[in-house]
Formats: sequence, C-alpha cells, structure tokens
Amino acid sequence: DGEPIHEPCACLKRTVLNKLYQNEGLQGLEHENFDTFDERIFPDTPIEGRKQSQRGYIRKYREFCEQYADQFRPNEGKGLLFSGRSGLGKTFLMNCVAQRVLERGYSVVVISAYKLVELMRGYQFDGKGAEQTLRRYLFNGDGAEQVQDILTCDLLAIDDLGSEPMIRNVTVSALYHIVSERNNANRAMIVTTNCDSDLLYEKYDDRIAARLTAPSRMNVIEFVGTDVRR
Repeated sequence: DGEPIHEPCACLKRTVLNKLYQNEGLQGLEHENFDTFDERIFPDTPIEGRKQSQRGYIRKYREFCEQYADQFRPNEGKGLLFSGRSGLGKTFLMNCVAQRVLERGYSVVVISAYKLVELMRGYQFDGKGAEQTLRRYLFNGDGAEQVQDILTCDLLAIDDLGSEPMIRNVTVSALYHIVSERNNANRAMIVTTNCDSDLLYEKYDDRIAARLTAPSRMNVIEFVGTDVRR
C-alpha cells in the first residue's frame, strides 16, 4: 500500500507563489511568463542573411525554453545562456523559464549581475571567505518567505551579465566562485548577456567564460533582430 502522496492544493500553491512574488528579484515573474508571452510584438519580416524572421526565431526559442522548464530537474546541471543585444526578449524569456520552474515547486533565485556584484562590494572573495559571504546573503521580502541562497537554489537566473561594475578582487572572484560551485554541484543557471562569446572571454577569467559557453554545460541561444522596446 505504502504511504499516501501528499500534494499541496492549488490554493496553497497560489498563496506560496504570491508570497514569493513579493520578494525582490521575483516580482517580475507574475507578469512575465509563458502565459503573457506575445510573439506578435516581434517583426515577422525576413532578417537579412538569416533563414527566419525575428518572430520565427523567438517562437522557436520560446518552444525550446518552455520544454526546458517543463522538463527541469534539480541537479541535472545543464543551463541556458541567452546572448544578444538589448531589447530582443532575453530577460522576458528568462523570467518565463524561472516562473514555470518556480511554479513546479523548485527553488529559484533571480538577480541582476549588477545587483549581485553590488551586494558583494567590500568583501574579499577567495576560497571559504567567498562561500561564507554568499551563504550569509538570503533574499528577504517584508514578511515573505526566505528564498534559497544563490549557491544552493535549484535554478539561479543572472540577468544582464556584463553590466556589473568590475571591482578589483570582487567581481571576477565572486562570479567564478558562484559559477564553479554550481557547476560542481550540477545546479543549473540561466544567464542573459549582451556579450558574445569573444567578449565573455575578454571580460572574465577564461574559467568563467568556458563554463558559461561549454555546450556540455549550457544551451547557448543567440538572440537576433531589432530592439522591440523602441
């Protein structure tokens, strides 16, 4: 017979989600998700030198990402790297994935690269010192539930990598520690960036860039087209 499986009811799930959405970093997920995704805002005219229109590409990316989110399992490790210019839908699609994974009951942390580095300012990052600092930081909202920290959550979403201040002995060391710790534990990440592969290698330690662009660790998606926010 075995033990009965206890599933939280829909109203309890919604209450928990509403509380999580009050946390800084997760607020956008309530409005930016697969249900509100509208591919019609992207041009459907052919892109010169490409096989599809911008709408065609974003439709394909959306289908891939929704499948990724629906099949997501903790500790399977492989993540997503979204690269391309501003205004192409990278952050929105990142939030879609994060919301779906969160709704499926997994722990998610969403944070901008700028905010992440600003929070680490003033600390020295080397070995255990970095880990202790990172583990002290938990995202809290007013009366909201604590969100899992950036090292151990099931899915970490870092937005706009490359916009953060390059603080000596902080930025690169902190990012390397986060990326390597999560890779070693097979914990997945989503990273959005305006940088192409060459620029990632130029801005960061080779060990960071290699982990972010390795096909064995990340599904790399290049966003193309024009800035739809204009």
